[in-house]
Amino acid sequence: MGRSINDALYWADDGLKKRIVYDGSNNPIYVGKAKPGKATSVAFWQIIKITYVGNNPTQVDFADSDDNFDNIWDNYLSYSYG
Repeated sequence: MGRSINDALYWADDGLKKRIVYDGSNNPIYVGKAKPGKATSVAFWQIIKITYVGNNPTQVDFADSDDNFDNIWDNYLSYSYG
C-alpha cells in the first residue's frame, strides 16, 4: 500500500516544523515547512499548495514555482503556485 498524502507531505520525520491550512473537507491545501525556530513572518519557508478533485489530491505546486526555503508563511495566499 502506498503512502498517504499526509505521510508524504507533512508527517514525514524530516526534522522540520510544519504549518497546515485545511479546506472545508479537512483536506490539507497549503503546507509550509521550515527549520525549527523560524518565525512564520520570515523568508525561510517552503510552501506547497495541493489541488483536489473531490477528495483526491491531483496536483502539488510550490510557491514561486520552486522548492526553495525562501518564502514567508504568513503570506502563503499571496504567492503564485506552479
